Amino acid sequence: MWPTLDPDKQVDGKMLYAGGPIRMQAAVDIQENVSKYVVVGGSKEKVDAMKTFLEQQNVPSRNIIRIESEADSNGNLHAVRRILEKYEELQKLEKRNVGILTNAYHMPRVKMMANDIFKGDGINFQWLEAESIITRYKPDFYIYPEEFQARQYHEECGIRDWRNGTYKDQYKRDWKAVIYDADRVATSKLNK
Repeated sequence: MWPTLDPDKQVDGKMLYAGGPIRMQAAVDIQENVSKYVVVGGSKEKVDAMKTFLEQQNVPSRNIIRIESEADSNGNLHAVRRILEKYEELQKLEKRNVGILTNAYHMPRVKMMANDIFKGDGINFQWLEAESIITRYKPDFYIYPEEFQARQYHEECGIRDWRNGTYKDQYKRDWKAVIYDADRVATSKLNK
């Protein structure tokens, strides 16, 4: 899924901004400052592809935890929370820095969701915008005007819906959360 960073994709003659590969390349660019990667996605194939990409960029396997979740930000965050609770690791993250890496256009909505989903847990989230980090390719937002207008509109709708309590599955209780690297979850192993 992530064999090369090819952000300039076209469908029906329109440029499409490839946010996923931009995020993955940004993850590689910050690896000196990362003790563990938690890659989260809507299918085993997706999280396996993310792990493979990171390994191909010299990120050690032992530093990657794969979590399969629902295929959206809300599901991703809930899956991480469920896994941390299941392995009794959530409370160990209190007052620790935990980075959340996403695209710039996702950031306001993801911040709001994460702050609500992890409310009261005392985690110091570090918000990392992929486009501000990436060194291999600097995305030019201006060559994707229709794409970004559409994404921005959907993000604004998501923020509105979250605030109004009408976001899709906002109050769902049974979240998909499948971990494939359970032996790497313990925060005591974070600095190894």
